[in-house]
Amino acid sequence: MDDLTVKEGEDQVMKTPRIKVLTDLIKKIDNKNVKTFLDIGCGNGHLTERIFMKHFNADFYGIDMGDGAERAKEKGINAFKADLNEIDKLKFEDNYFDTVFAGEIIEHLVDPDKFLEEIHRILKKDGLLILSTPNLAAWYNRILLLFGYQPFWTDSSFKYPYAGKIRKEEGNGQHLRVSTYRSMKALLNLHGYNIKCIKGTFAANIEILSFLGFIEKISWKIPSLSSDLIFICKKN
Repeated sequence: MDDLTVKEGEDQVMKTPRIKVLTDLIKKIDNKNVKTFLDIGCGNGHLTERIFMKHFNADFYGIDMGDGAERAKEKGINAFKADLNEIDKLKFEDNYFDTVFAGEIIEHLVDPDKFLEEIHRILKKDGLLILSTPNLAAWYNRILLLFGYQPFWTDSSFKYPYAGKIRKEEGNGQHLRVSTYRSMKALLNLHGYNIKCIKGTFAANIEILSFLGFIEKISWKIPSLSSDLIFICKKN
């Protein structure tokens, strides 16, 4: 994939409702209190560069399960490659970060409990966790289940992705732990996080829903029905 194609893809991501909501939330955080920042699942660092670096004057770190870490380093991010399903402990000291961002990561992990425990360990007292994840109980998933269809954001197979029907091409996000609004809220509380804010949004461009887009926009006002959930939590 050439650099132009990568940039076009990044530009499309930046226009999604989830990124717009995230950007608005970030602007409300006191940037004077953020000196160390970790992006878990940083990719090539485009989100950190285009959102977080513009708001925080911090030391930026990143972890990527793919091959984006080298590109992230070029953007001034202290990034490294790691499979979060295969490491027992992150290489950071206790109480190291002021803010940790985990965007669309927890649903890919075998052990989300270990993941949240590790973030809790490396966060400073009163540090912030910003986490986003798909909502299993999105309004359209409830309809799909009512008629016996597999809900979006879930897969029946590692090899064949599912989005309305089984597709034969390989490769997918392979979501392992998809949560509802209530279950993720309870999980965060159990792991020592005080939830300060929950926002509902959609991870892709609203046009994908065509004439049903107005229902999706209404659902953002009711996070338990929205497509995607963004949590801002403080370490207890």
